[in-house]
Amino acid sequence: MRGDSNPEAAAFADEVRTFIQRHWRNQGLAPQRRASAEFMSALVKQGWSVPDWPVAEGGTGWTHGQRYLFERELALADAPALDFFAANVLGTILLDAGTSAQRDLHLPLIRENRARWCVHPSIWGAAPLIACDPTGNPSEIRFENCAIGCDGAAEAHWLAALVAIEPDQSSLVLIPLDRIEVQAGLPPDRDQIIFDDLVLTAASILGREGAGQMLVEAALARARSLPWARIPRCRSALQRVMVLVADHPDLDQASRGSFKTRLTALEIELLGLDILEQRIAVAGGELSAEAIMVRIKSRELSTEIFTLMIDVLGYYALPDPDPLNLDNEGPIGGRYSQGAIEELFRYVGGLETMTERDQIAALKF
Repeated sequence: MRGDSNPEAAAFADEVRTFIQRHWRNQGLAPQRRASAEFMSALVKQGWSVPDWPVAEGGTGWTHGQRYLFERELALADAPALDFFAANVLGTILLDAGTSAQRDLHLPLIRENRARWCVHPSIWGAAPLIACDPTGNPSEIRFENCAIGCDGAAEAHWLAALVAIEPDQSSLVLIPLDRIEVQAGLPPDRDQIIFDDLVLTAASILGREGAGQMLVEAALARARSLPWARIPRCRSALQRVMVLVADHPDLDQASRGSFKTRLTALEIELLGLDILEQRIAVAGGELSAEAIMVRIKSRELSTEIFTLMIDVLGYYALPDPDPLNLDNEGPIGGRYSQGAIEELFRYVGGLETMTERDQIAALKF
């Protein structure tokens, strides 16, 4: 849906664009955390932090087309994306299955961007369930003398994880991190959460015990059906790689020419997909073979783009080479690399893509 397709869409796109221009300045390859936090605070004040929630809970009531235009303008400005898990997965589960106490505690924190969440890989199906220790008390959950790896735990306030309270049954548990030891890991290692005789009440379980996987899968399916403007995000990422190729001081002419050829091919492919995605948004974003194809293709291209980004950066541009290798040279191009690695982890979900692809293969059109 292009902003000039009708007056109402154009006016809405202008409103979003003006807001972004007022509150966000493109930070380049590695946005400053403070600038991102300030932008998210502006979204909160504007009432746009949880656009897909019910209006009574702080949602916007936007149409499908407006939601797409919002995501598109964010992508084109390379502005921070909304927290996918907190707003669109956890928030959905809280609204559907949370107790009054859980909703009262967590919904304002998510809506007002006052809590950071880390997500155990079990949520995405990329790790086994966390095991807990029996206590003999059905109202308690105990974790004793174990450690788990989780990205972003060192800066998070809460952990969401699927836990095996009963054998072969997953329960979604929300774990506060304020009284747990967390050891920050050096990239690409995960932060380590150390459980030392942690006891939680059954009130930490979100939804029915044993139904965690079902709740997560339903929320993910709903979130994936939203108009995320995936292709503009890919195009924004491609622009970052183009800047890298143009500015990198250590690329010779042959390498630069090879990268530019690959970039041009990707740019052409993304242009066609961008037009297709806009057409799908105009049609209301209904599940169709075209919509699913764009979703899969956007993930494949994201992987290709960020792999290309790492190719351009090279090993010695990574933010933290192996600290045990004392003969290693220091990193170069660090101002590029940190943003590149963060984007790679944020956008490239190979295992999730394969799981989704397997599900789509079973659909009939």
